[in-house]
Amino acid sequence: MKIELRTLILCLVGWSLSSPAAVIWGEDFSGATLSDTSGNNEALAGTVIETANAASCIVVDSSTDPAAAEAFTLASGNFIRLSVESNNYAAVRSVANPITFPAVDDTDTVTMTADIYLPSNTVLPVFKFNPRLETSGAAGNGATFGDSAVTATGQYTITYTDTVANFKNPNSTGDADTAYPFLFIEQLDGTSFGAVAAADFMYMDNIRLEIVSPADPLPPLNSAYFSALKAGTVFSTPLVKWQQFGPGMSGYIDKFWINNGDPNAMYTQLDMGNGHVTLNRGEYWTSYKEIDGNGLPGGVTGIEFSYQDPDFGLMMAKEGIYKTTNRGRSWDFLVDIFPNPNSQMNSVMTVDPNNDNVWYIGAGQHWMIKDTHFTKNGLYYSSDGNYSAGFILKSTNKGQAWTKVLFPNGDEDFSKIIVDPRDSDVVYASTQYGVHKSEDGGMSWALVEGHAQLPHNQPRDMGFYYDGANEFLLYVLEVTHYTPNGNTIDTSGGVYRSSDGGTNWVNLTGNLGIDMSVIGPSSYGYREKYFWAIGKWLEESTEYAKTNFPAFPANTFSQFTRIAVDPTDKDRIYLSHNYKHDYAFPPGNIWMTDNGGANWIAAAREGPYWINEVNKSYWQSRGQPMGMNANFAHVDREHRENDNTQSGPRFVFCNPLGEVYTCFAQQVMRSTDYGVTWNQVDDDETAPGSGHWVGRGDCNLPGETFCLDTGTPGTYLWGCGEHGLWRNTDDGDLVYPGAIAVEQLTGQSISDNSPLSISTIATAPQNPDHVYMIPFRQNMKGELLFSADGGDAWTTLSTPISFPNGNDVLDSRSLLIDHQNTNNIYFCIPFSEWERWSGNFVNNGRKFDGDTEDFGQGIYKSTDGGGSFSMITNGIPANRSVYRMAMDPFNPLILYAALNETHNNDPGGLYKTTNGGASWSAVTIPSGIRSVNDVVAHPNGYIYIACGDYNGSTGGGYISQDGGLTWHLLFDMPYLRHFSPSLADPDIITVNVDKNTTVGQRNPGLYVTIDGGANWFKINSSHGQPDGIRKVEPDPYDKNVLWMSNHGTGFFRADISPLFTGEPNEPLYWDWMEDYGQTDRLADTDEDGFDANQEYIAGTDPSITESFFRVDLAPNEGSAGRLVFDSVLNRLYSVDMTDDLLSGWTEFTNGVSGTGDPLEISDSEIFSNRFYRINVEME
Repeated sequence: MKIELRTLILCLVGWSLSSPAAVIWGEDFSGATLSDTSGNNEALAGTVIETANAASCIVVDSSTDPAAAEAFTLASGNFIRLSVESNNYAAVRSVANPITFPAVDDTDTVTMTADIYLPSNTVLPVFKFNPRLETSGAAGNGATFGDSAVTATGQYTITYTDTVANFKNPNSTGDADTAYPFLFIEQLDGTSFGAVAAADFMYMDNIRLEIVSPADPLPPLNSAYFSALKAGTVFSTPLVKWQQFGPGMSGYIDKFWINNGDPNAMYTQLDMGNGHVTLNRGEYWTSYKEIDGNGLPGGVTGIEFSYQDPDFGLMMAKEGIYKTTNRGRSWDFLVDIFPNPNSQMNSVMTVDPNNDNVWYIGAGQHWMIKDTHFTKNGLYYSSDGNYSAGFILKSTNKGQAWTKVLFPNGDEDFSKIIVDPRDSDVVYASTQYGVHKSEDGGMSWALVEGHAQLPHNQPRDMGFYYDGANEFLLYVLEVTHYTPNGNTIDTSGGVYRSSDGGTNWVNLTGNLGIDMSVIGPSSYGYREKYFWAIGKWLEESTEYAKTNFPAFPANTFSQFTRIAVDPTDKDRIYLSHNYKHDYAFPPGNIWMTDNGGANWIAAAREGPYWINEVNKSYWQSRGQPMGMNANFAHVDREHRENDNTQSGPRFVFCNPLGEVYTCFAQQVMRSTDYGVTWNQVDDDETAPGSGHWVGRGDCNLPGETFCLDTGTPGTYLWGCGEHGLWRNTDDGDLVYPGAIAVEQLTGQSISDNSPLSISTIATAPQNPDHVYMIPFRQNMKGELLFSADGGDAWTTLSTPISFPNGNDVLDSRSLLIDHQNTNNIYFCIPFSEWERWSGNFVNNGRKFDGDTEDFGQGIYKSTDGGGSFSMITNGIPANRSVYRMAMDPFNPLILYAALNETHNNDPGGLYKTTNGGASWSAVTIPSGIRSVNDVVAHPNGYIYIACGDYNGSTGGGYISQDGGLTWHLLFDMPYLRHFSPSLADPDIITVNVDKNTTVGQRNPGLYVTIDGGANWFKINSSHGQPDGIRKVEPDPYDKNVLWMSNHGTGFFRADISPLFTGEPNEPLYWDWMEDYGQTDRLADTDEDGFDANQEYIAGTDPSITESFFRVDLAPNEGSAGRLVFDSVLNRLYSVDMTDDLLSGWTEFTNGVSGTGDPLEISDSEIFSNRFYRINVEME
């Protein structure tokens, strides 16, 4: 018997819509055949209507009656042209006579709607309604209602609404259970539509008769729960955990650290705010941020770990010092060193390698690489982050208390502190003023004795080498100086090493300098970048440098910022230069020497310059390898086809094994062969060349929005900043069980002019393969883009948003496509926008020249399918901010606009249109609300609004069951950004709470109810940024699934089924790996023939050889055999059989769900020699 363990394709289920409304008669003519007709008292084929009393009709559309289609925009697809002859009671009525339905109560609501178009004025009103609502169809015709009838030329949505009692025939006894509805045209003689018989017609579409039962009462507010939320920390339920997905990294790492005692443990701080830890050398990362706080620790500038105890570490953050005792999985606040939080931002931290009681902190903002630069006049801050300066702090009790040691200038900015491992009293520190040395454990300082041997005594960074015995070497990377010399530039600085504590220095700069006169016109922008860097150094413009120093130097090098020394080889040294954000220039991403500076090479290389071996003879004369040796994930095409002068490595570090880490091209890169090759370690491809990527969790992607209306359950569209549009695929299990893979549809892997930053996405309800989106910056910003194939190919329909200059950001929201007529398209541009990195409402036009407050904010509508747009804000006060919109799911003429409070403190509100935006009127909302941040019009007939702001005390999540006449508070926190009910089950509602000062900024993040709001669960586990949620929605098909986009970590999925059962799901794959002490998903730790992926699927212990998938095959009385094996929840088991191993397998059973208990499968046939194969898949 063979046991085969296979990975899985996830099973997806359909969805059902729970609604109190019952449509008992309806027709949109989509089932009718174009040009079909019906005459007097004849049914129209393919529909539920017939024409009566001398009426007749023909099915038309825009191809057969283009003039009517152009005027009748309420119609969609097929509609009917209805002719009316001389009969007072010409009508459209039901084919069924009567329509039967379950009995309804007299208090239920009846609503009759239809869209009509009158090409000319009518003599009598059109149309009148007779419901003939009766008991058992036995009471006669009943009354005719005509209050909503019209006569003037134009298109209309006619609506009749009243109780069953008022619509029911008064002679009818008992509850109504039948109807025979008539829509009367009622025109007289031969002049029905005027005097001309040829004009004797009208048009009709979207007929709908529904009966709505009174809404069930909403649950009372859970006041005790919300009092607890406002008063203190409430913890997330352990039953729900978010699973991150999306491309790895896809952004810049501000900081990177390696645990001194464990090379498998590494840490990041990302420029979008999140921070991650890996304990398996980058196989998978998780957030170390506090899940139930308010996004802290914030502003992390240093992480350091004990050499003796790799579980113990300290962290510097804006709020103060944190500590960990679990290797950085989580952090606890330890001490606030200074009373002013802004002064907590320090530059570097170091632990004594011999005594983890002793710690040092150096003040400054040296490693804020976007803002900290050097020019001819010294250290320059392009942006002052209110960092500290001028001192070192020392702790002798593991960070609980600190002593300040002042430095003489008062503005010293520290780049590195190094404790001599041979003598803890000897400490070195580098600042912009030189290399300093202490011989009394950091209590007093002086410049090193040999400081004058350094060309400028202006270290940018320091490093060290220690052989574990007696040899200790100190390395200094000097700030590069560019000195004018006639019409060219002289360069000085470089790398130096001391073996005697800074008394003497050896110059290791060697041939680091390159000949820019050789790296000439074919240098793909390198020369332009050179002049830019020289101009910045001289505090002049690029043109000034070009004009005054046109002769390229024969020996120059970049402004390097980091140095890393291989702990296994003192002569192997790496340098990085951030030529995107610092004043530096290419070529080469990482430079290195492996012979102590005798020869330097560009170690990490990308782009056509290296692929095409440009200037080959020059480089070969230097011993420089040629070719591109960096391998990326989804950005590979961009960096293979272009010499990207914006890659800019931010750091370079070596771990104790000699592996090298850096980050460029928005990917973490690792070299395990001493710089020969560099490979991204952020993503795994499901199959070579598939372009389907499973991220490893170290994501810095600005997750912005998503679209679940794709028509394909489980496969959705994901929009982000800087990396385009994505779609999740079904092959993530090829990497590890349960993984979610994504493919890029627009962006770096597609072309150089592909949309990168997506603000809003929508699909056409009639055809979800028709996708629309608008980018908010970068390529194609402000354009309305269209795809007819689900997102694979795109064209521009129009450019409705004007950007006055080249580097602006302008957010648009709520792209809506009319569900009856796709020619009608809406979106809004808020006046005030939630700033992604601060959480504040700011001027949406802040990135325009002068922070303009006139940038086209408001609501836009197109009536020609997106070819052109006009502003539709009649009735909405000027200079207000339309932040979100919603369309009624039944009547597309009804839209709601949620107005948030503006950055000028003008109040928001809720507005409604019933005529497609021609005019808007205010909807009464609860008193005290100044900001409505989201609105949802649900098919159950309810309206949901999310309210509140950062400083106000009144907000929350409200529901209206009566079209906005009254509101019920269901979630009572002062600042909600989303309040989103499920289409699959409206009792499920997700909530996004933002920080608010009136409750001490407590408990931001995500919440869900599964019982309509009677009880709530906080669900922040694992995503790390409770204050950074951009969007959250329940899955429209599977009520157990939620989706979320996060402004600093891409996208997330959560399974909430444990909330229904009360039992936890099995651990997610990487949690299971950690539980069992596994680090490599493809390793067979217990040598039983199965790797970790297979053991997870089988439900066995990967660390114990004796734990394996067992099957007992025992005879049954009168049958061939009985298979018994242990099963695991969330698995599918199938059994194949054969009587001849050479003839293949036959399926015996398929799709048996695991129960957690043994499964028994019997074979009723008697065979003497039968083989069985069991397949296990994820369910």
